[in-house]
Amino acid sequence: PSTLAVMLKSHYPLLLVLRLLCICLPGFIQRSEFAEGQEAVYKMFFYGGTDDFLDVPADMLGDDPKTSIVPALITSFVPYAVAKALLSEGEHSIWAPVITFLIPRVWMFFLSIVLDFFTLECLNLVGGQGRLEAAGILATSWASLVIAVRPSKAIVEAIALSGCMASLLSVRSDLLKTPAFLIFYALGVFCRSSFFMYGLILMYFIGTMVMKPDVRYVATISGIILGAVAFLFEFASLAALDSFYYGKLSLVMGGVIYENLTSLVQKVQEGGVLFSLPRVIGSLMITPFHSMTVNTLQEFRVYLAKSISAGQMFVSFPLLVGPLAVILCIEAYDSFRRLTKEVMSEVKGGQKKRKTKKLPELAKAREEEESVYSDTVEMTLTLGLTVEAVFGSGTAGLLSIFPLLAPCILMFHEKIFGAKAFKSAWKWWIAYNMLAVLFFGFLHNSGPVRLATGLAHGEMIEPAGSPPTIYFYKTYKPANYLLHDNILDAKFMSLENVTRTENVHPKVWAAQGHEPGRKFYVAAPATLALTEKQGYSLVAKYNMHMSLESLPRNIDDVLKSSKMNLYSLIEREEDDEIEVEEEEPEGGAWDAEQGGSSRDEL
Repeated sequence: PSTLAVMLKSHYPLLLVLRLLCICLPGFIQRSEFAEGQEAVYKMFFYGGTDDFLDVPADMLGDDPKTSIVPALITSFVPYAVAKALLSEGEHSIWAPVITFLIPRVWMFFLSIVLDFFTLECLNLVGGQGRLEAAGILATSWASLVIAVRPSKAIVEAIALSGCMASLLSVRSDLLKTPAFLIFYALGVFCRSSFFMYGLILMYFIGTMVMKPDVRYVATISGIILGAVAFLFEFASLAALDSFYYGKLSLVMGGVIYENLTSLVQKVQEGGVLFSLPRVIGSLMITPFHSMTVNTLQEFRVYLAKSISAGQMFVSFPLLVGPLAVILCIEAYDSFRRLTKEVMSEVKGGQKKRKTKKLPELAKAREEEESVYSDTVEMTLTLGLTVEAVFGSGTAGLLSIFPLLAPCILMFHEKIFGAKAFKSAWKWWIAYNMLAVLFFGFLHNSGPVRLATGLAHGEMIEPAGSPPTIYFYKTYKPANYLLHDNILDAKFMSLENVTRTENVHPKVWAAQGHEPGRKFYVAAPATLALTEKQGYSLVAKYNMHMSLESLPRNIDDVLKSSKMNLYSLIEREEDDEIEVEEEEPEGGAWDAEQGGSSRDEL
């Protein structure tokens, strides 16, 4: 049966209901979750790209942007277009935050099914065995339940990587299918420039095929040419879309010049676009090349010193895949031990040459298929971990490494469910993923999202208060677009650069003095235990909140302090006399003397 038929006939549809329910979870995966271009797309529909109230990622600003708009358009354009159609123009709706928060996640829910399909299609191309087990792991993984429904470019990259793997398994039997791989490959490069490393797998497979005695040169050359044409066409199209969004290209249509994508979207909403044969003015900009800022060997060495992240390998990846990471270590150790034993036997010369059995044609073909499959998945996972370790940012975390979930499941799906499973492995798998959903879905920095959606509903912090400015300390700052039309004129600010708690009150109090018409608040984990004596008055509590920056110290703390508190400021005598202390850069005085570079980076 086809992959789609297997997905429909198994327990997979029932488990998808659980994934759909998880779109409501308020947990904040990591600080950059809402800063991957969603607000830039949101501006197109609700502010025309002119409102400074919204925060657009720094990599998408300036004359030399380094982040493509393509992934953000895939994750956010359709949901915000739908949200705009549902909301009345100029009228605040109590459902506005629900629409702007939930509709993107509903859209991502459907994209996550596309990701599952491509992952399972890899197994379909090698006989179809193990698809039920893989579907079960995909549907019960906490990453699929929590991360896959968030509007992030990591999900688009994961779809591109799964599509590349499925295409590679087709290319091995028919080189004329090379364009399919290169289409997904081009999309992945626009998600992250380091995705170009996965092209090495295609080069390896083409090289092994050319070395075969029965190679068909006409089919090989035709496949390479068709693939190159498809890649260049898609690459140029995505670059043109980027250039149009950033204003490097202008579109002339119906006698009207549209300087960028935002102006075209605004005109379409007004209903004044005259569609005709378009004409393009300007120059092409290729954002993946702009993000590759390393040119010389010396710069590359400095770049590696700053970018190598052990956390990606030893923290984020085990957190993402759970028990699969343990199985990976066990399998790697067994493989190393077998290899060592074979090498030692060859060196000693004590082992006789083994006789190879002549297999029937059907069994031989099946063995070759399995070999191709294992080569594809192993190389993809190995390259992926290398890319994350070398080119990954230390702050990227779980979202950055999410695309590697699919190849890891494809490699070890039979070790959790099925005849080859480790004893009680499925129990550990279910237990781990339930705990991960509880932590990352319900607890991890969930207070800021609930605070933002509450303000967007029109809930005033005080019955008759001034416009609020809320500083977030030791927890994540939520995205401003969650406030929607912002009838309270609220502002969100971050105190992530303030490391000393005693500096928070004077810093915020000084800021309040510059804007006497606003009311200032501080949102912080309850574990900090800020008191009135320190100048804080408790305003509201948000239960089920836990921040890794200020974890509970004991079990009693977990039960009593797993919440986020919102405080208003009380004037203190010290604030009139004491200025905010200048804090040392990270790494201490030694680093300051070295111009701000950390000891580890040097």
